[in-house]
Amino acid sequence: MTERMLTVAVFNEPLGWSLPDSLIERIRDAAPSDVRVQSVRSRAELREALAETTYLIGLPLTESQFAGAGAGVKWIQLTGSGGESLAWLQPAMESGTRVCSAAPIRAPQSAEHAMALMLALMRKLHDAMAAQTEHRWAAGDIAPEIRDLDGAMVGLVAIDVVGEEIARRAKAFGAEVVAIGPDPENPYLHVDEVLPVGESAEFFRNCDVIVVATPFHEPGVTTIGELEFRAMKSSAILIDVSRGGVVRTGELVTALQSGQIAAAGLDVFEHEPLAPDSPLWTMANVLLTPHVSGASPRYWERAVEVVVRNLRRIEEGRPLLGEIDELMLERFTSPGAA
Repeated sequence: MTERMLTVAVFNEPLGWSLPDSLIERIRDAAPSDVRVQSVRSRAELREALAETTYLIGLPLTESQFAGAGAGVKWIQLTGSGGESLAWLQPAMESGTRVCSAAPIRAPQSAEHAMALMLALMRKLHDAMAAQTEHRWAAGDIAPEIRDLDGAMVGLVAIDVVGEEIARRAKAFGAEVVAIGPDPENPYLHVDEVLPVGESAEFFRNCDVIVVATPFHEPGVTTIGELEFRAMKSSAILIDVSRGGVVRTGELVTALQSGQIAAAGLDVFEHEPLAPDSPLWTMANVLLTPHVSGASPRYWERAVEVVVRNLRRIEEGRPLLGEIDELMLERFTSPGAA
């Protein structure tokens, strides 16, 4: 039996950190007998191991480094965003390399973060916190402005595994959940309706909360800007836990200042870190977090469980969790994608 190699390349070389041995052992225990699991702790070690690698966990390489020795890699499981790598991985994918995003790893905590921003804005927690700093009892100001998530329409701009997790949580609060996507017939378990991209104007017009939570862009909805903000209700709330660049910052600021939309909860931005002089920092109807929606104390434990599940799936010839297909790659690399 020919031995195959699974290489775990999850490390931070400057900090001297790598995936703990206990988690490497978890992968090793799950691997078939003919798959040898090794961990590398530097780019130099990875480049040396790459030619013999069949399965690769992590991708801390440049395009030229991978192209020189990565022809034998059959599966890559990304553990970070990996967005900058997708364009140059296209030839490998066309040659049969399967690539999985980190979305299943980040989905639960990203969904929780989106819900936290959503509920905080609807229940006016940001106003309550501002009043708290002033030792001011603001019930008369806050109570009339509070809104219910129960009965509201929550719209997902495209839908992937993160969006599905948000939908599951929003439904538990009694919301109606709709999405726009290229596959309206897909029966997502927690989504009431998937609208075709051609009906995006109706989508933006009807939703009480718009959530952007996908690393990819749907054709025709590559960014959210002036036209989309004009279509939204003046009471609408925008939540963005995607990757930066989906929402046009300047046009969002204008929409918030003019009252075209009511509020925004933002974890990502077109340019990061957010400039100190950005108006978003001081706007009373904005909640900001510094691109931390994917953070979790269980991140690497969850990552390893996704690795284990996908390892079993690829060995059994089943669909992989978070696999990036040709349509996703086209959305990501097409002109106009942020």
